[in-house]
Amino acid sequence: MQSATRSLTTPGDNEPTVYDLRRSISTAYYAVFHYLAELCATEIVGRRVKKLRPKGAWRVYYRSLRHSRIRAFCMRNDHNQFSHGIQNFAKWFPVLQDAREFCDYENDSMPNILDAKFIIKIAKTCIESLESINESEREDFVAWLVLDHKGGVAQVRNRKAKNNLDFLDQFIRK
Repeated sequence: MQSATRSLTTPGDNEPTVYDLRRSISTAYYAVFHYLAELCATEIVGRRVKKLRPKGAWRVYYRSLRHSRIRAFCMRNDHNQFSHGIQNFAKWFPVLQDAREFCDYENDSMPNILDAKFIIKIAKTCIESLESINESEREDFVAWLVLDHKGGVAQVRNRKAKNNLDFLDQFIRK
């Protein structure tokens, strides 16, 4: 986030160029993405210790997080099972992603300094939202983001059953 903010300032009285602003927006997005990748890897493997795991499981999970998987989670309509922190993250992350893609791939994107400051604020909000979730919810959230939607995982994710029903009621009285 410091790097994204630093791109908004230039030496002297010069205004940042459109390229500085585009870089700032892109950097803000990647700050959130990498924060989330670290959160996922740490939740699954534990804290990273460089000397012990330079190429181990932590790094594998860190690198396995996909942009499209995060977006798919955010675009779902069933976030009411999660706290305000996750709901807030899901609301704003696609905005960051769209802004980053526009700045990185559209030559005619012309953000102004207010646009860049707003995107940086959204990025900070996303990180604060992730920091606010409790340990149990963090485990569930990471599982949704990292595990594939295949087999048993998909069944659990798509299950409509309530936890408070009797065992057989989940299957007989749908």
